[in-house]
Amino acid sequence: MVSRWIACLIILLAAFVQRHAGLTSHSLHHHGAPYRPLEEGDSKPELVVRVHEEVVLACDSDAQLTWKHNGKTVQRNSVYHLTTDTLRIFRVGPQEEGLWQCEERDPKSKELLATRAVWIVIMDAPKGSYLTAEGKGKVGPWFNIKENTALRIRCVVEGGRPSPSSFEWWLQTPDGELDSLANYSTGNNLQLDKISRQLHNCTVSCSVSHVALPTPLNASTKLNITYSPSFVISRLPGFGFPLYEGMAVSLKCDVDSNPQASHRWMKDDGDPPVPQTKDGFLNFTSISREHIGWYKCSAQHSLGTFASSGYYLNVRYEEILTKQPPRQVEVALGGGVTLECASSGVSTSGPNCWGRLSGNRLEAVGAGPQLRLDSVLYQEAGAYRCVAPAKPDPLLLERKAMLPPDIEVVVTGQPVVYPVRRNLTAVGGSQLSLSVEFCANPEATHAFWLTQNVVLRPGQEGGGYIAQNVTVSRMISCNN
Repeated sequence: MVSRWIACLIILLAAFVQRHAGLTSHSLHHHGAPYRPLEEGDSKPELVVRVHEEVVLACDSDAQLTWKHNGKTVQRNSVYHLTTDTLRIFRVGPQEEGLWQCEERDPKSKELLATRAVWIVIMDAPKGSYLTAEGKGKVGPWFNIKENTALRIRCVVEGGRPSPSSFEWWLQTPDGELDSLANYSTGNNLQLDKISRQLHNCTVSCSVSHVALPTPLNASTKLNITYSPSFVISRLPGFGFPLYEGMAVSLKCDVDSNPQASHRWMKDDGDPPVPQTKDGFLNFTSISREHIGWYKCSAQHSLGTFASSGYYLNVRYEEILTKQPPRQVEVALGGGVTLECASSGVSTSGPNCWGRLSGNRLEAVGAGPQLRLDSVLYQEAGAYRCVAPAKPDPLLLERKAMLPPDIEVVVTGQPVVYPVRRNLTAVGGSQLSLSVEFCANPEATHAFWLTQNVVLRPGQEGGGYIAQNVTVSRMISCNN
């Protein structure tokens, strides 16, 4: 029974020793070379243990063993238990840290045959971590750096044994995205050879993992990058839209820099023709040819004075020498007429355009030096102008509408009635409205509504009918 209990104890002890060997690689190895005392620079296995942990060192040998700690022979006591080939330390404390050796000696001659060693390290959690920069010492919450310079930061760990198991470097953008900086770091050192303005307000952090810590230590700093101004010039209406005299136009200068820079508009290297606002606008309420020129935006910055590339503001305008009265052309209703471009200032072979005045707008109605109107209706009466733009442009036609028309087409003939809607659907018992437009030149003297039983003048009612008063139509010689 006793022998069985001893066998079980040996098995448990072997399992315990094997567990420590696998976790800490603390097995003592035979050197196989003539003995010499181990020195501080020698490479030795490390055994990392926690305070008050139990440790078993095994030294399998048939020779006589002597255990030493930091060069002093170890004696059996309440802390150290010695067996034939093991040393058990019941509760490891700071005093057990250091070099442990077992020496094999010949039982008869006491000659030293071999020595095996392990270095016990008492685990101690780091107290904290912080960042340092080359030439700047300890880094605070903000790290000031200029654009296009190198960023070199080191992650320093305060205390702790053994050394940290890993350092991880991260970059967090202002919107919370996290990117690894593994390609720019080596251990606790981070180096970015050329810092860019895109990293402004980003956070650089170092995450330190240690065997004695349940969670990593973190140290971080936010980048405050000084960079020179860059400019964006915009316009209302947008670029590509032609500008004409009298239009409202705005130029906008946006400056991106750190620190922020005050901006200033210039025209032809002088002051702008209109005041600029604090937010970078030049507002032209009615732009004119005097505003044509080169505009650019400059900024005064801590790094110097900077300016945008120039923008040429062009304004289209027309020279009006004389205002000629319109030339009237009379055509009978249903007849035809050919309108000819006036020869003054108009090309007879170029891309001439014909327009018809409608309010303040000139609507394009044809191209070429002649405009033919056939089967003329009253609705085609009005003012016509022939223009010759270098490039057909509806906006240019609008501008031409401000000038006196060249030709006034007058349509004459008998009265004609034009129903506004030719087909109507009515529901029994409900109201129904009929609308017509009637035209005549000379102007009609009388108008009547006729039914099978009733004849009504405009403004009269009877027999279940109401005749509304006549109103003037927007069309020449017509009424509603």
